[in-house]
Amino acid sequence: MDFADKAKILIVDDIDTNLFILQEILSDTYEIEFAHDGMEAVTKLLYAVEKPNLVLLDIMMPIMDGFEVLEFIKSNAALKKIPVIFITAADDERKALSAGAVDYISKPFAPEIVKLRVNNQVELNLYREKLEELVCKKSNELVVTKENFLDTMANLIEYRSLESGEHVYRTRALSNILVTALIKRGVYAEMLIDPDYSLFIRAVPLHDIGKIAIPDNIL
Repeated sequence: MDFADKAKILIVDDIDTNLFILQEILSDTYEIEFAHDGMEAVTKLLYAVEKPNLVLLDIMMPIMDGFEVLEFIKSNAALKKIPVIFITAADDERKALSAGAVDYISKPFAPEIVKLRVNNQVELNLYREKLEELVCKKSNELVVTKENFLDTMANLIEYRSLESGEHVYRTRALSNILVTALIKRGVYAEMLIDPDYSLFIRAVPLHDIGKIAIPDNIL
């Protein structure tokens, strides 16, 4: 699948000639943005409303070199998933890949090699993003299904125990108040937060589930 028309690339290099060459190679396919040094790149990445799908990053630059920029990207939760390809004339391929770059493009640029490597990484990144969105969507759907099931069971329990009125829902509300108070006071806070205490709250209406199987005359 071709995602190229959706992709944005940030090219970081302190030499205008290199920026111009890469723009000529890639601008027909991608939206291009420039940064002339590492500090400008970091600033643009942090404040961009729409993050780039790929960063082409020179190594030898003033203020912040490419390795420092990459280290910053990998340490920032909002940026660390952006793939970075190093562009340099130096023979630093092993060091570049070890630092976390996904690929390495040597200078002088071979246009077809640049296009192929950029296309590969952009498509891989977009597939990953689509997959993460799909997993998140399915997870949310599963949560909603489980919550609907809990509500259905709670309604059934309520129907089998008419004398209690809104008992199961009051129990849920009171449990929420109790758990919140315990966490604020630090009592069992870690035990409650780590396993997601909201799950306990949602499951509270099931405490009377045994009533479903008890004959009416006994109830």
